[in-house]
Amino acid sequence: MRIRKAVVIQEDSLARSDHEDDGDTQKTDVNVRLPSTPRKRGSTANVTPSSSPRKRWRKAYVSISEGTLEQASDDEGDDAMAGTTAEPNTDAYDASDEGDAENTPRPSRIKDSSPKKGDKQEAKGNRKKTSEQVAEYLEREAEILSCFFIQDYDACAGSRCPCGRWKGDTNEGNFLKRLWRCSECFHPPVCCEICIVETHKNNPFHRVQRWNDSFFERLTLRDAGLVFHLGHGGESCPMAPSGAAPTKMTICDLQGFQAVDVCFCRCSGAASELSQLICARLFPATLSRPRSAFTWTLMDDLRLDMVQSKKAIYDYFTKLVRLSRNAEVNADKKGYENLSRSSRLYNAAMRVRQSGQGQGIDKILQTLYPGLLYPGSVMLPCPSCPHPGFNTPDDVEDLVKDPRQEHKYRLNLGMDGNYKLYHKHKLMDVNDVSIFDGRGAYVKQSVLADFRKDFGNYTEWYLPERRQDARENARQSLIDIVIGERFPDIDLALMRSYGPEPARWLTTLLSFDKNCQYWVNFRKRVGDEFGDDSVETQLASQTLFCVPKFHISNHVEDCQFQFHPAHVIGAGRVSGEEVEPPWVELGQAGAQSRDSNPGHRQEIIEDAISDWNFKKLVGIVRALLKRAKEVAFHLPRAKEFFIALSANLDDARVTRWLREFPTESAEYPLH
Repeated sequence: MRIRKAVVIQEDSLARSDHEDDGDTQKTDVNVRLPSTPRKRGSTANVTPSSSPRKRWRKAYVSISEGTLEQASDDEGDDAMAGTTAEPNTDAYDASDEGDAENTPRPSRIKDSSPKKGDKQEAKGNRKKTSEQVAEYLEREAEILSCFFIQDYDACAGSRCPCGRWKGDTNEGNFLKRLWRCSECFHPPVCCEICIVETHKNNPFHRVQRWNDSFFERLTLRDAGLVFHLGHGGESCPMAPSGAAPTKMTICDLQGFQAVDVCFCRCSGAASELSQLICARLFPATLSRPRSAFTWTLMDDLRLDMVQSKKAIYDYFTKLVRLSRNAEVNADKKGYENLSRSSRLYNAAMRVRQSGQGQGIDKILQTLYPGLLYPGSVMLPCPSCPHPGFNTPDDVEDLVKDPRQEHKYRLNLGMDGNYKLYHKHKLMDVNDVSIFDGRGAYVKQSVLADFRKDFGNYTEWYLPERRQDARENARQSLIDIVIGERFPDIDLALMRSYGPEPARWLTTLLSFDKNCQYWVNFRKRVGDEFGDDSVETQLASQTLFCVPKFHISNHVEDCQFQFHPAHVIGAGRVSGEEVEPPWVELGQAGAQSRDSNPGHRQEIIEDAISDWNFKKLVGIVRALLKRAKEVAFHLPRAKEFFIALSANLDDARVTRWLREFPTESAEYPLH
């Protein structure tokens, strides 16, 4: 399967541990390759129902470091995001491994003797089947419908309101009647218009109904006479001109649109209308002379719908229109534009607030941890990646010189393409630039333009079958591409992902499904692009390359030997596929972004990526804890298997291998 449309680089954040023992405790690093019996083409021997010649999970490579948590196997998925990991499977072997199984004694397999999960059928025994629940509903359908019909009438409707107020004079029959009720309050009483207004001063956007002698008609609190006062806790402004008419505004909340009479504060030194609305938790559709606004509750709900459900703004707006007037299925274009613009500005303000930039966190970060983030960045830093001075020891420069310690402070990056996030070529505002140009995940547009101007004629790239717009991603660095995955564009995205002040000692394990082509002139290209003496060129010279485990099976045999992650010293069980799981989610974000203006499109994609990173962050501790338990369980069994494997090989060869690939502990006994 060929993936089209963008190149993305993202860290394998679980491929390393931030809590290794820094002391002199002896540790063990075991690299085991389980031999397997070659299977002839067409043979059905040793094939399980889940086996497939086109989909082999490479679990034959086991790399365990005591006290070090490494990346889970290929088919475990992105467990850090979900907070869980897949169950360990030690019986799955790679049927494609080479080796003469007939002449090599095969050690006994490592059996998983961990306690199995109990039978869940007993726990589910008391649950009713769906068919039984439906049958029960049919038996009680009349009872349920009668409860629905009861809501359409109230026996108190039309009687005298308990407040005792009169309408006009006190003649008999002019008392206020109980005609109004709220459809959002719990157990709403039927009351008069004065009572309904008094009880909803702090809930001015509730939906109300009025009894018209036939049924409860849907109206608004404005029809009952409610005026929404700003600046004085719901009370009218004492400085407001006598007899001044309130401002009619359209307010939208989770129940749809409605007209509301609003009175702004007119005191001397009063805040602007914009500030008064925002302080009342209303976000205006326009910043000057606002006449429409959306509640914060609605804005938060829309934002979560966009990043979690990937719902397009137009679909959300259409739902609001139907909530207001269900029979009106044709959405108003102006209202949609107002919601789209307000959502963009509100999300931008929330990103600044949540990143700490609104509170001036940059002053602290630039003083305590210079180089951690770009100035003004609204992106979330990864806590499991090595950041000099932030989560690395003071003597890290000496530690990385030790080949037995270097992998602990290595940066693992994954790079891949997404061709579902394309941008349509249509009539739009071409001058629209992202609010966070250079401060979000995307590379600053002026920097990208200058870079392409200098290296636009570079002849080295990977060209897909079709010409499309796309995007590239590098940890916290995105780039839109136009024709294929040009290697210079990938270089820029990669180098920007290191941050504003990368450490020269940093080494990188770069996973990319085209690394067999990308690495060939990588160091030379970076030298031409950034200068031979630049820190980028030094980082390029300290970069290791691998092809993700799922993709490597589709490469030729030479690539599999040279670029398999299991053949990289210190890579452990890193799969290199950490960048793949987000594609399902981010691909759906393409429906939201492909019709937007260029700047708005970038912000939508950044929001989706930031939400994914946040979910990984909150689940990383639980995922690492479970993997720590797996390591504790499998380590002694892996040692036992390694000793058994070594005993069946030539002593001189094993000794040479141990000398060439040293471990952190003493050499294992061969017999």
